[in-house]
Amino acid sequence: MTLPSMASSLASSLSAGSLKQSGRGSMRYGNRPQALILSLFALMIFLLPLDASASSKGTKSGPFIPSFTKPIPGLVADPGIKLPRNRYWSCVPFVKASSSIALSGDGWQWWNNAEGRYDRGQTPRPGSVLVFKKQKGLSRGHVAVVRQVIDKRTVLIDHANWGQGSAKGRIEIAVRVRDVSKKNDWSATRVWYGPINSLGSTSYPTYGFIYPTSGHTTRTASR
Repeated sequence: MTLPSMASSLASSLSAGSLKQSGRGSMRYGNRPQALILSLFALMIFLLPLDASASSKGTKSGPFIPSFTKPIPGLVADPGIKLPRNRYWSCVPFVKASSSIALSGDGWQWWNNAEGRYDRGQTPRPGSVLVFKKQKGLSRGHVAVVRQVIDKRTVLIDHANWGQGSAKGRIEIAVRVRDVSKKNDWSATRVWYGPINSLGSTSYPTYGFIYPTSGHTTRTASR
């Protein structure tokens, strides 16, 4: 028996049980408070979701909630859990601590420094490192770890020291990044910025992705 039919049957029983015969043959309510409480209880059962797991999965139109428990190749530790938040993090130390890619130099230098040590390319993969070029506001470039690939032009990244003011040096988890390049090659991106709750209009040029596998370099031409 389904929950709705059980609730309907219970409500009918409660209604019948709460009525009693009067001396003149008419029906009247007996214990009204008790009947009302039990009827409300039956209504609550009727309103319960039939499948509790469905409410946790959400819908196609609902907000995306990333999983922090699914293993990601190349991700050493979940920075949302294991890395201390009460310290100032620059992007390079953060990426070294949260990925299996270990390079030296400023963020923008990682692309060339990866040559001969790690594969590189223009296709995002979980655990890869996205390398941002130098530009105004990013004098040392920037690096971030790809947490999840949403589609060909959208990823979620983990990174540090992207904010301004009191937000500088902070770790940010599962940040949305969108490829806005004309050739769909991830040479230009927009990054979600919390204070404005949007990707904004600023385009950030990038070199591409460094993959957590050693070996010969693929598609290594610097841009």
